[in-house]
Amino acid sequence: KDPFALRRAALGLIRGFELLGDDPIALSLHSLLDPARGTFPDGTLKPETVEEVEQFVLDRYRNLLNQRFDHAAVDAVMSTPVPAHLCEVRSRIRAVLAFKSLPEAPNLAAANKRIGNILKKSDVAALNGPADRKPSAMPEAAERALADAIDQIGPRAQKLFKEGKYEDSLKALAQLRAPVDSFFNDVMVMAEDPVLRQNRITLLNELHHLMNRVADLARLAG
Repeated sequence: KDPFALRRAALGLIRGFELLGDDPIALSLHSLLDPARGTFPDGTLKPETVEEVEQFVLDRYRNLLNQRFDHAAVDAVMSTPVPAHLCEVRSRIRAVLAFKSLPEAPNLAAANKRIGNILKKSDVAALNGPADRKPSAMPEAAERALADAIDQIGPRAQKLFKEGKYEDSLKALAQLRAPVDSFFNDVMVMAEDPVLRQNRITLLNELHHLMNRVADLARLAG
């Protein structure tokens, strides 16, 4: 069923990345596949070949990881919009497992899933972050409190993420549980006033990007 031993080749490539451990070099699977495509004569490969091979390798890795770790944690890491470099995947999974054990995790995972559903139904293509927020359009104390919490906790969580301290980054984000819970208890996101509605969606869009850098935390929701 696999005459060219593609699965074996993919697993060999994966083991090579795993041997790098948490080495900080910026080596990605795509950075290897793209120049490899250049060794073929023009017109030999379909335009989507690199993406298909990359997905094939990622699927093999997901299967391998599911034999070693909690399936929800694997799914959360492997489902991020921008996939982690393969040498980072295991450290991200361990970070998600540590986050999952926190008392704040179930509420934040459920909130993340809820936010994702709201954003899917909203026009958020042009939203970029805090610059789009309008403090004057925040009449509710709970939305102001959430905005303040994002401003205080977000930069620290981002810094830890960039340093590869994924577990610490998620633990920092766990502090958002109380303001997130209060926001959904006290604030009507889809307000009739279009300015209030857009401002609240902007706030949630920023929170969603912040919470899903390490992994898609919505995948941990029951």
